[in-house]
Amino acid sequence: MKRPQNTYDASLRELYAIGKLDQKPKLLLHACCGPCASSVLVQLYDYFDITIYYTNSNIFPQTEYERRLQELKVFLPQFNRDYHADIQLIEANYEPKKFLAWANKRKSDREGQERCHLCYAMRIREAMQYAHEHHYDYCATVLTLSRLKNSQVINEIGLKIQKDYPDVKYFCSDFKKNKGIDLSIDLCEIYKMYRQDYCGCPYSMSHLSK
Repeated sequence: MKRPQNTYDASLRELYAIGKLDQKPKLLLHACCGPCASSVLVQLYDYFDITIYYTNSNIFPQTEYERRLQELKVFLPQFNRDYHADIQLIEANYEPKKFLAWANKRKSDREGQERCHLCYAMRIREAMQYAHEHHYDYCATVLTLSRLKNSQVINEIGLKIQKDYPDVKYFCSDFKKNKGIDLSIDLCEIYKMYRQDYCGCPYSMSHLSK
């Protein structure tokens, strides 16, 4: 499949068109943590009626999973107050055994390669499935905020999965652009959020000691 190019410019054009609508479309936003969600919410809340979908069975250990979830639960009411928004949060089932059942077979993969791509696909598909079942207009992920993740690869995966859910549009993004990461860092300071130092899975955690 040909990768979408100029993703940032395309997303800006789409936001411009959405901004002209009489009613905000419903967006289900996959989020892995509060710091990433914070910057993306600031970028999108004017355009969409947003619900955060926390589906992250890759995160290890469970205490880390719960800590990141708790950060979102504390942050979102503050964001809603300060930005006059109404962002909701939905937690999916935490099923790390299902993740490890296939991921352990690829534990020798380099960080950022095929194992990671399959992990992106797992979470985007879970979000798209929920969006389809609950009649959302759009689905997106905060994963493109990270400097360590290839936004074009993530968008390619999202567009491929979208074919299975034609009633939900995958919103291509490159949230790291236009100082999106700097915004996340600033918001973490303002809201005193915990910023993790690894992506989430046990394999990414092992890189901390290298």
